[in-house]
Amino acid sequence: MIRLAVLSIAMLLPSPSVTLAQDTERHGTWAYGYGYVGLGAAIGDELLDPFFELGPGADVMFGRFGVTGELGYGSLAKHPTSGFGTFSPGVLYAFSKSGVVPFVKGGFTLFFGSRSGTEPGWFVGAGVNLWKSDRFGFRAEVNDQVLETSHLLTGRFAVLFR
Repeated sequence: MIRLAVLSIAMLLPSPSVTLAQDTERHGTWAYGYGYVGLGAAIGDELLDPFFELGPGADVMFGRFGVTGELGYGSLAKHPTSGFGTFSPGVLYAFSKSGVVPFVKGGFTLFFGSRSGTEPGWFVGAGVNLWKSDRFGFRAEVNDQVLETSHLLTGRFAVLFR
């Protein structure tokens, strides 16, 4: 009986390490959402003013390729209540599918505000998602939204959830 108990315990001990070593990459279509905050600078026409932005977003992945969308609010730091909204649909490519996931993205940005109407622009970004579990993670990225000759260059931090 003691041999059976020792053998059972010995067989259970390596199982957590074997489980961790299994392939956890996602296959097929999957999606996740995030909430982000960003700090940076508005650059253009000799303007280098502190800038912030925040908002929700979501990515839908088809393997390593995906579509992304964000709805945000941005403003110069010296006038936080007189900002503008952004809607940014685009595409992204992830260099892996689980754990630490570097990515690049780009697409269209529609800038809108109550006083200024709407203006089209575009964005590019790169960063890394760090999944702490199957349902929760963090994102760090650099994003550049371009409107005519002005750039809104921000470093962003996000909380990811599935």
